[in-house]
Amino acid sequence: IVAVQATAEAATAMSKKAEANTPKAISNRIKAKGLQKLRWYCEMCQKQCRDENGFKCHTMSESHQRQLLLFAETPEKYIEDYSKEFLKGYTDLLRRQFGCKRVLANSVYQEYIKDRNHVHMNATKWHTLTGLVQWLGREGICKVDETERGWYVQYLERDPEQERRQRGKERLELTDAEMQQRQIDRQIEWGRMRAAEAAAGGSDVDGESNGPTELLRPEGDGDGGESQQPIKINLALKRPAPAPALQPQQKIKPAATPAEIGGNALARAEQEAKKRRKQEQQKQQQLQQQKKPRSAVEELREELEREKCASGRSWLSPGLVVRVVDPGRPDWHRRKATVESTTPRGARLRFLDDDQVEKRRAEEVAESRLETVLPALGGRVRVVLGSFKGRLATLLSLQEADYACTVRLEDGPYSGKTVSGLAYEQVCKLAGF
Repeated sequence: IVAVQATAEAATAMSKKAEANTPKAISNRIKAKGLQKLRWYCEMCQKQCRDENGFKCHTMSESHQRQLLLFAETPEKYIEDYSKEFLKGYTDLLRRQFGCKRVLANSVYQEYIKDRNHVHMNATKWHTLTGLVQWLGREGICKVDETERGWYVQYLERDPEQERRQRGKERLELTDAEMQQRQIDRQIEWGRMRAAEAAAGGSDVDGESNGPTELLRPEGDGDGGESQQPIKINLALKRPAPAPALQPQQKIKPAATPAEIGGNALARAEQEAKKRRKQEQQKQQQLQQQKKPRSAVEELREELEREKCASGRSWLSPGLVVRVVDPGRPDWHRRKATVESTTPRGARLRFLDDDQVEKRRAEEVAESRLETVLPALGGRVRVVLGSFKGRLATLLSLQEADYACTVRLEDGPYSGKTVSGLAYEQVCKLAGF
């Protein structure tokens, strides 16, 4: 009996409410309301922490780290999705609860965050409520204005049916004069197009005019200008001759059009005029090409294009001094060598000893393991990349901040020209200079 009484008393004590203004009571009220500090809410995990220590423990958890890895793959997608969801919830609340009334933006936001499962603003592309309100104004979703109390918003109702009726009303409001003026403008535009086509088609074809002509009666007609002979109109089409047997490699001509058969003389004359104009244009182009000599710039451009095609993609050529960059081969790494010949993979090199004397044995090294070498100022180099590839030049100066140099070309059509801004990889030292 004593045990039963103790159990009942414990159950009664547990069921009693906490005293007012105690930490337990405050905690219960916060949990019942569903709102806690936004700074301790994780949007990716959708977890609300009660204090800073709990939030810190959550950020160090394995589940939170997995969510961060997922977010790092496509951060723009997550931010865009959260922004769309937040915007939909905010505008729906504004439209349903406030309608088209002018209301304080912060009041709408306070109503929105009362939902425990709402999307938090710190997960969207708008960092502040002011930024959101200004964006709504720019997009034409709301009418916004700023006062001493803050930003006010007014939702703009956009009903598709209402917009359609408004457009119809605008069309009905057009006066008869405006409609007639529009019709005249369309006719004028159509007439200009027809005139342009007629001018392009030519005025005379084989000495005959395309325009209207006077109908002349043959001699011997009766009095009053009336012909005694009836006018006959032949509507029969000419039958095309049977096609001959095709010979090997003989092309089949397309079927004749009504204009070619003879049913429409005007269309046939227009086609002949087009053919004649096309032939004249071709003849004029041929004469211009024959008379016009090529300029020096065109000749240089063609020469550079030929050199570019002949040189290929590799920058290596015999006679260059290069440096080997191969940490896997300590005996080669950071050593200079002379290119003896090029190979499909790279080049065959003869390494230089400390006295700059070539060794006898040649080694093949991949192109990816080689880099260019710059001589002292005034030394000879060869341009290995760019528009002047293959040209000999003299090194004039270095721009160490930009990793570039200035050279003077010594051969070719641009001999004596100074070229600046060439990268270190575009020039290479020549052996023997």
